[in-house]
Amino acid sequence: MSRNPDCADPGGVMSDGAAVLDGGGGRRARIVVFIKQVPDSAALQIDPASGTLRRAGAPAVVNPFDGPAIEEGLRLRERTGGTLTVLTLGPPQAAAALRETLARGADEAVLLSDPAFAGSDTWATSLALAAAVRKLGGADVLLFGRQASDGDTAQVGPAVAAHLGLPLLAWTTGIVAVDAASITVQRQLDDGIETLQADFPCALTIGRRIHPLRLASLARHLAAQRRPILRWQAGDLGLSPEEVGLKGSPTRVDRLFAPPRTGACEFLAGSPKAIRRELFARIRRLMNVPAGGTGRAATLPDNRPGDREDDPAGRPAHAPPASLRDAVWVVAECAQGRSTMATLELLGAGRRLADALSVPLVAVLLTAGDTGDAVESLWRHGADGVLVAQAEAFTPVQETVHAQALADLAERHAPAILLVAATAIGRVLAPQVAVRLRTGLTADCTALAIDPATGNLLQTRPAFGGNLLATIITPRHRPQLATVRPQVMTPLPADRRRRGWLLRETAAPTPARVPRRLACEHGSAAAAGASLAGAALIVAGGRGIGSAEGFARLRHLAERLGGVVGASRAAVDAGWMPASAQIGQTGTTVRPRVYLAVGISGQIQHLAGVSGADCIIAVNKDAAAPIFSVARIGVVGDWRQIVQED
Repeated sequence: MSRNPDCADPGGVMSDGAAVLDGGGGRRARIVVFIKQVPDSAALQIDPASGTLRRAGAPAVVNPFDGPAIEEGLRLRERTGGTLTVLTLGPPQAAAALRETLARGADEAVLLSDPAFAGSDTWATSLALAAAVRKLGGADVLLFGRQASDGDTAQVGPAVAAHLGLPLLAWTTGIVAVDAASITVQRQLDDGIETLQADFPCALTIGRRIHPLRLASLARHLAAQRRPILRWQAGDLGLSPEEVGLKGSPTRVDRLFAPPRTGACEFLAGSPKAIRRELFARIRRLMNVPAGGTGRAATLPDNRPGDREDDPAGRPAHAPPASLRDAVWVVAECAQGRSTMATLELLGAGRRLADALSVPLVAVLLTAGDTGDAVESLWRHGADGVLVAQAEAFTPVQETVHAQALADLAERHAPAILLVAATAIGRVLAPQVAVRLRTGLTADCTALAIDPATGNLLQTRPAFGGNLLATIITPRHRPQLATVRPQVMTPLPADRRRRGWLLRETAAPTPARVPRRLACEHGSAAAAGASLAGAALIVAGGRGIGSAEGFARLRHLAERLGGVVGASRAAVDAGWMPASAQIGQTGTTVRPRVYLAVGISGQIQHLAGVSGADCIIAVNKDAAAPIFSVARIGVVGDWRQIVQED
């Protein structure tokens, strides 16, 4: 594995001298917004007979996740007096998406279009986009939507930032302040809200809509049709055909298929009282909650400190092996000295892969100090050994710092497989590691297996809101890097007598520039979206709830069941719930064990955000509502009579 030199130093990439956004007489700031043309999800339909996605006739539109980035770019341009460039990579017809953004107020547009780009994965795409930024002469702010609606990978923004060596403010949910030298934002993570500050130049991914995307007048649309668009091919960017397209892509699609059907929706019938009792009995069985009980439903694996009599001081069982080459690695995340549930799930998946390959399973723990009980927990849940790297720079968590350290360790020890949890941190960390190691990444996997013929990792992930599944392989590059969706893998039962080896190494990450954390809130009302992302049970309401008072009833029910409350965009737009509670394509993507959709019709934009749910239960008075096409259990009726516990 060779290190990517492009991500080592941003010098010469951005504008000359110290970057300063100047709304006065100084140098004009350059803001670049990256967009993608995708099929219009509003025109996509699910075939009720096959359960597959109908793409025929769907027009191409600007990726809806890019809208918030466009609007924030326009607002930054207005505040600084700079220029806004919109940039995309795609076929010639992607010029229509650029013209739409020009009509909304962008100053110039660049289209990267070349047959050589065909088949580019996210690594090759991000390489080309980074090269285009260099050709522009650099930029002060790069803005990305959080992900594309067709691929849902969320890789390109972090990867471009890594190629350019820029500090990254990922999952931005609010811009707090902009001054001459820096920008301060809030971002939403799985466990709360952070306030970060970064100096210019920097990159942002916008986690959700901050301001409504402005409309363009007919006159502006007509004028945009006459505006010139810069068109660059691979050679114009200094890239050879071997560096882009299929030839330059570390990953490739091995198989594309429709997910297996779970069967038709089972409709509950009877009196409202009988339906209520059956419905909530089903929910409690799915969640393993006893009648009358509350709290998180799932029984968590044993993650307690070890029994010191059976496991004195948590001592290693034996020395580490002489080489860790070709091992399976799991990146461990910890909270308050304990391994997170997502980490334990990864260990369960990693154990099966390591056994199939007859190689060790190694948990990698990056920490600033004491490991607490994490090492023992990792042993008990399947790790053969734990590789601990310590550095003061590891706290607070900075994805760029962790990416550099993880890449250093991987170069030193050469694992065959590297697994990262697809948490808010993991989904930013992994693309940066992939860039540094020049390897491929498959995001948000829901199934992993070893191909017995080749030994390659078969990485299966959803696309188009879960309506298609793709199995991805990384045949020529190592390590094979994947992020794994939380709550889909099964942790191994804890073996409290199990011990492995422990290897400690000193890490010395020295990234050039990283954001500064100014504040962090956990468990606050402002972190509603964070609690949604990790919830095992969600009670969500739509337009059919009818009022804020109706959502108060849903909240009471959710609390009784140990879950949280979410909302469709229609309910948020009506003012009944805050934007942080929105679920769907332009809100939070959720993966609960049970998703109880109440008064939600089930438009495809909403379904894109809930496709990862293990079980969808729908309550709607319209028997023809699309939500029933994906629900496992359905109730047709007035929610006021159904959604309440006796």
